[in-house]
Amino acid sequence: MIGKKLGSMLADKGHQIRILSRTPRPNQIPPQFEWNPGTGYVNPEAIKNCDCVLHLAGINIAGSRWTPKRKKQIIQSRIKTAEILFNSIKSKGIALDSFISASAIGYYGALSSEHIYMENDPPANDFLGETCLLWEQSADHFGVIAKRVVKLRIGVVLDRFQGAFPKFDLQTKLFLGTALGTGKQYIPWIHIEDLCRIFIAAVENRDLSGPFNAVASEHVSNERFIKTLSEVNHRPFWRLNVPSFFLKLIFGEMSVMFLKGSRVSNEKILKTGFKFKFTKLKDALLNLTE
Repeated sequence: MIGKKLGSMLADKGHQIRILSRTPRPNQIPPQFEWNPGTGYVNPEAIKNCDCVLHLAGINIAGSRWTPKRKKQIIQSRIKTAEILFNSIKSKGIALDSFISASAIGYYGALSSEHIYMENDPPANDFLGETCLLWEQSADHFGVIAKRVVKLRIGVVLDRFQGAFPKFDLQTKLFLGTALGTGKQYIPWIHIEDLCRIFIAAVENRDLSGPFNAVASEHVSNERFIKTLSEVNHRPFWRLNVPSFFLKLIFGEMSVMFLKGSRVSNEKILKTGFKFKFTKLKDALLNLTE
């Protein structure tokens, strides 16, 4: 979801892009090169003369229930792919300007609190916190071959066709607009265009390094999110919330992703001079539904 949009936006700005794929299409623009995370193979042409790597690999954390096997796959799909990239780049003696890695606001854990989380807060002691900590540690290894490492802790990405938004959108269009659980849990969100613009800022602004929260400024609860989307879609909003126990029954431990959520600050990225295009949820939703 992120890579496709981001690659297009980077190319539009004149950057030369190469994409790693398990099913490469070398004649596509931008070109795709083969890699195999299972064997550790990376086509050397993909990294030749490369000065920046953007690491977006990782299976969908909300794709299915968190069984012990699935949890292991979620973590390994992030840290193992980073390890493969590191070994391939180091073996070729390539000195990177930057290594930019996706991370997630899950770093702060699956909980609801009055605290507004900032980049200097510690990782949570739960599955999401552990996953993001290991994810970021795998990125930090690149500090020996890259001048800087940037880690973007991404919130709920709003994209017209993929991710959480189409599900919420369909829910409201079917006249099923209602909050989940208490509805008071926050949804730190970001429009995909702004997210890609932050990635581009991380590529182009050599003063950026370390972790940054990639979320919009406006803090909204689950109830307000669904209510606003219902208004945008000209549908009713019902106050009969989906019970927490029902979501726990369906999704198991993974239900915390829907039932918990705290506010996350974007003050650090704003201080770099970055300006969001979509600062208000309603404007973002109108853009995605127009």
